[in-house]
Amino acid sequence: MNANVQNVQAYVPSRKVSSSALAGVISITVVWAVNNFAMPTGTAIPGEVASALTTILSSLVAYLVPESA
Repeated sequence: MNANVQNVQAYVPSRKVSSSALAGVISITVVWAVNNFAMPTGTAIPGEVASALTTILSSLVAYLVPESA
């Protein structure tokens, strides 16, 4: 092994962090789709509800997904 090569730590998010971020993206996309395609004209999911949904879903996924090995 080359003496100049040190034990370099990779700066990539863990599986838990990546899954939680993906859950947030999915929940916001679902809220957008519901607001634009499924809700009657003039009604929408409030921003506070969308934010709460994203927080709950992201937290649940982060809790359920195990840490990377």
